Amino acid sequence: MAAYTILSFIPGLGVFMGPGQSLSCGMGVAVFGILGGPLSRVIVMTASCIGWGVLLAGSSQAFHMPKGAGVG
Repeated sequence: MAAYTILSFIPGLGVFMGPGQSLSCGMGVAVFGILGGPLSRVIVMTASCIGWGVLLAGSSQAFHMPKGAGVG
């Protein structure tokens, strides 16, 4: 959790996505993109903590199930 918190303060491509979406689509759309970045990182961190990475790496069928649902 400490590593996630530290890395969250390092600017990346998401810093440019917010203003870009705001200018092209309006602030209403940009809010979803701005909130989606941290939310997606929390989801991936939680999945990693509960061991989904090991499950997905160990089973080909389990790996393809999220892809079939539209993830990735």
